[in-house]
Amino acid sequence: AWIISRQLRRAAGQSRALLAAPVGLREPLEAVIRSLRKVYVDRGLEFHVEMEGDPEVRIDHADLYEILGNLLDNACKWAHQRIEVTCTEQAAFIEIRIRDDGPGFPEEAARLLERGLRADSRQEGQGLGLAVVNEIVTGAGGSIELVSDAGDGAGACVSVTLPT
Repeated sequence: AWIISRQLRRAAGQSRALLAAPVGLREPLEAVIRSLRKVYVDRGLEFHVEMEGDPEVRIDHADLYEILGNLLDNACKWAHQRIEVTCTEQAAFIEIRIRDDGPGFPEEAARLLERGLRADSRQEGQGLGLAVVNEIVTGAGGSIELVSDAGDGAGACVSVTLPT
């Protein structure tokens, strides 16, 4: 029931997304990483963040946390050891790239953006994470792309662009 109410609130908020006040990216990103370091403390994961200053994006604060939380949690589940987050400014957008050194996405990675589809049943979850992130990002006027680098052993990369 909470998922439905959240989705209804999100639908109502999509028209406001372009009018949203800019939100700094650094504090939410660092907060999510601090939390995940505790959750995955036994894994000894390394987080590397490349970001100049505190870039701002136009999105609901809670939605930004949901995006970062989902994507970084996925990266933690699949990473062997290293997770890289790179934030770069491009015209009227900020690109956030989250890359892990795990096995990479399956061949039809884009299908993972659909509700209920999962990359692997060995990991916990309902297969909603990437679909929800996709809805939030597109609702805010951004885009998401899944890139698999499994061929060279570099893992998977999720690229999200959000308006500034």
